[in-house]
Amino acid sequence: MNKYLYYRKKYGHIIICMLLSITIFLCSTIKAFATVGGENAQSDNDSTKEVIYDGGDTKIIYYEDEKRNKIFLQYVNGVLDQKNTILNDCNDIIRREVYTAGDTVREHSVQMDYIHINDFIETVNIDENTNISPLATLGTIKYSSTSTGSNKKTYYGIKCTYTSTVGNGTYTIKSFAGKVVDLVTLLVGAISLPKSLAGTFVKRVCVAAGITITGGIIKSKLSTTVACKTTKYKWKLVDTTKTSHNKNVYGYKYVVTDSKYHTGETYYSGYKISDWKKRSLAVNLHHEMFSYSTFTVEGWS
Repeated sequence: MNKYLYYRKKYGHIIICMLLSITIFLCSTIKAFATVGGENAQSDNDSTKEVIYDGGDTKIIYYEDEKRNKIFLQYVNGVLDQKNTILNDCNDIIRREVYTAGDTVREHSVQMDYIHINDFIETVNIDENTNISPLATLGTIKYSSTSTGSNKKTYYGIKCTYTSTVGNGTYTIKSFAGKVVDLVTLLVGAISLPKSLAGTFVKRVCVAAGITITGGIIKSKLSTTVACKTTKYKWKLVDTTKTSHNKNVYGYKYVVTDSKYHTGETYYSGYKISDWKKRSLAVNLHHEMFSYSTFTVEGWS
């Protein structure tokens, strides 16, 4: 009886260990399969990802990797369809990775190629950094902060000045038909539109042109001339208590037009001059300059 109990205990432990190993293996495999291709897959870049196009069954997600390459992921019905990359050191070429539909392990069915931006978009005219404005003063934002463990307030501020430059560019889209992600990537690479604006612009132009987008594909050829007037605002932030502590931040205004379908639309990114005296601006500029965890916006001058 003791011998029987001994062997039962011995081999019972072996069987339990085998079952645990199989369970761990299966869980790891399920996780690996679940994270390949799905738009909800986790990665080290999740905190920087943004949806720049969302229409019907198609979604495009953008992020920059650790090498500052621009990454565009197109999902169709929640499944990864194509990945485009604009390399940080080669802005005129797009690397494409096309995933074959219907495969279980999508990373094993990738076709890679390269396209040149100037094969699809022609630069007609470009005029950068014209009409540089003189330095303008917006004023000073006043803050206060209470030191930890005391009721003593510290008063300080940020003096804000800015200059602006205007650039103009005209570009022709050459009878494009194909993946939405390709056109969005081409516009970002050629015109330097912000990623979210490029997605919005593509959707608006296709709707105005009566072009349908199904399965992530622009069905009919799109030809139009795009003009982009860019105003760049260079802010200088100076700590009123220590002038050597200063920083430059930027804001942009884009007036984008196309020759056939739209007369013009204005987009903004970064810090806007028109937000002066808004609390949200004061808070964001404070975060640019200071590390106080708690503070009060006292006013403007």
